[in-house]
Amino acid sequence: MKPTTAILATLLLSAAAVPAFAAWDRIGSLDVSGGKTQSFDMTNFKGNVIGLTARESDVTCERVMATFADGDMRPIFKGKLPKGLSVRVDLPPGAVQRLELDCHPMKGSQATVDLAADNGTTNQHG
Repeated sequence: MKPTTAILATLLLSAAAVPAFAAWDRIGSLDVSGGKTQSFDMTNFKGNVIGLTARESDVTCERVMATFADGDMRPIFKGKLPKGLSVRVDLPPGAVQRLELDCHPMKGSQATVDLAADNGTTNQHG
């Protein structure tokens, strides 16, 4: 067996062995085209994990900040959101009231960041 074939076979078998992945529900979208800080109300959110996905362009986030019910604020993410790939962000314990995204498109003038929540169920793959 060629090394390339062996690697591909291993990857396929490994993917089939993964029992489950979290299922995600879209909870909102923010237009970050202008590069201004955008806020998203999380008052009714009860989870502890969110997913951030860039559309139209790769996005750079200088800061994503969580504001809690007690007024405490914490940075939860800083970095690049590659277009079309979801980035999982674990939230600190506590009731998150609001997210503030200081993000902008890396190329072009249009970009949106979709927010999703782990809905507590799993999708079976394989």
